[in-house]
Amino acid sequence: MEAIKWFVVASLLAAAFTGLIYLTTQENPADGKDACTAVTNTETITVTVTQTITTYVTTPTNIVIEDSSGRCGSQEKPKLEIVDKKPVNNGEGYIVVIAYSEQTNVPCYRHVVENIYVSPRNPPVIVVNLKLEPTSEICIQCVGVVETLIRIGSAGEPIPEGTEIRVNGLAVVV
Repeated sequence: MEAIKWFVVASLLAAAFTGLIYLTTQENPADGKDACTAVTNTETITVTVTQTITTYVTTPTNIVIEDSSGRCGSQEKPKLEIVDKKPVNNGEGYIVVIAYSEQTNVPCYRHVVENIYVSPRNPPVIVVNLKLEPTSEICIQCVGVVETLIRIGSAGEPIPEGTEIRVNGLAVVV
């Protein structure tokens, strides 16, 4: 039911305006880890001359980096793939795990979320921009590959079928 409400709200918003909803990464001083903060848009849309609908759209905050680490190796170009796709809420949507990897000059990096955009269209487009962060001052000298697993969606906020997920310019469709 929650997914149906989201589709209705997204359709109304898409018809009324085009734009992107923005999430930003903040560092949590308590544990030093990155956390995504949702930016909520409140829009009033007049559907007919006599009816006004107020909608509250909160972008998904259930985008989590499960693991990110480097290793020695080489890779011709960055890769993005869906590695797990679990249906939830009787098929209303999915919890998806995607893998993103790219070559680096040394393996001592991890990915952190730079920013996230979610379009209000149906099905949505989720754009995740990652940046590299050094993991140590002392590093083995070899060409590296940084691999990252990202979980998107939850039982409370599943990802709808057909959602496009873009990470650093590469895209997959759920």
